[in-house]
Amino acid sequence: MATLSYFWGIRLVAPFHSKAALWTKGRRDIQQHLRQLPERRSLTIWMHCASLGEFEQGRPLLEAIRNRYPAATILLTFFSPSGYEVRKQFQGADAVTYLPLDTPSGAARFLDTARPDIAIFIKYEFWYFCLRELHNRKIPVFLFAGIFRPQQIFFRWYGAFHRSMLQLYAAILVQNISSQHLLESVGIKSTVAPDLRFDRVLDIARQPVHIEVMQRMREQGPVLICGSTWPEDDAVILKAYKSTLRSQGFRLILAPHLVDAVHIQKVMQLYGSTAVRFSEQYSGTQVPEMLILDSIGVLASAYRYAHFAFIGGAWGAGLHNTLEAAVYGIPVVFGKNYSKFNEAVELITAGAGFSVADATELEAVLLKLHGDEVQYLQSSSAAAAYVQERSGGTLKALAALAPYLSVKS
Repeated sequence: MATLSYFWGIRLVAPFHSKAALWTKGRRDIQQHLRQLPERRSLTIWMHCASLGEFEQGRPLLEAIRNRYPAATILLTFFSPSGYEVRKQFQGADAVTYLPLDTPSGAARFLDTARPDIAIFIKYEFWYFCLRELHNRKIPVFLFAGIFRPQQIFFRWYGAFHRSMLQLYAAILVQNISSQHLLESVGIKSTVAPDLRFDRVLDIARQPVHIEVMQRMREQGPVLICGSTWPEDDAVILKAYKSTLRSQGFRLILAPHLVDAVHIQKVMQLYGSTAVRFSEQYSGTQVPEMLILDSIGVLASAYRYAHFAFIGGAWGAGLHNTLEAAVYGIPVVFGKNYSKFNEAVELITAGAGFSVADATELEAVLLKLHGDEVQYLQSSSAAAAYVQERSGGTLKALAALAPYLSVKS
């Protein structure tokens, strides 16, 4: 009933909301997308991700499966348009589509066509009818990179129905001990394995990349990259920059979370005439004071040119990816609402992360690190070590899958 209510709610707002329209249209095209799968196949692996962040989390595993089992057919699904629209042409999968509406008939029809041998869900995905249908068909389903908190319904006295879904997984890999203990408290076994994102950011950092304009900026002085920023972040960054950072020679690379034309224009107006769009392929002899990343897919590689990183979202929408910056061995700064983000808490404990409440604190942290070489190097080393020491999640996930893959391959 809740699923159908959600569906009809989305249908009602679709004419007035672009993402809702994409959500409904995408689900009409599911069967068409599934017909891209080969008719004859020996092993079909289905990975489902809620959105783009979960996809990036699961991507190292998907690519490792492709390398180890090249004959396998891979199906990739998303729940949200923000994941599907960006990755619908992903070459590592044989077909990319949406997860269908979670109803008995929707799940059955999807599985009739997809015919997966193994299903992999990333992080938070719990769809009752889909899980039940997989279980009834004896198709093993795995939850990888899971994370659980005491306030979730699984651990409430009235959560028996939701707890029953956890029993349908062949294996659950969780990111931390606290998640494992929570699951144990309700009789569910799990294995602790590093977050798959650590392997992903290490893969990105190893790729050879050269971005000339950013290299020139780095050679001119300290570079602060502000990643996945929202208006609340921009207000703090701009105030700190105008107050002291600019006079201290800092240069900014800004990556707004939203990169549509309207939002980018607002960002350009906010930061002023010294800001240059990355898409303009700036080639002048002068090095820009501010560079605005107005396209998707650049930020994760751009961090290698930074001396410092500020990660947006911790004053509102939710803190974005700190690991993409930390992997390059640079101090990582973010706003005050970070407690729900395990890696942010751990980066602070390691001495590699810093939380600030306002522009004054942002200035103080950056200037202190910039002026104290010993502390800067300690923080940088701590950031790099934090990521490196937590690699290996992909190998653990492959080990969990191996008994099921060897039977089919």
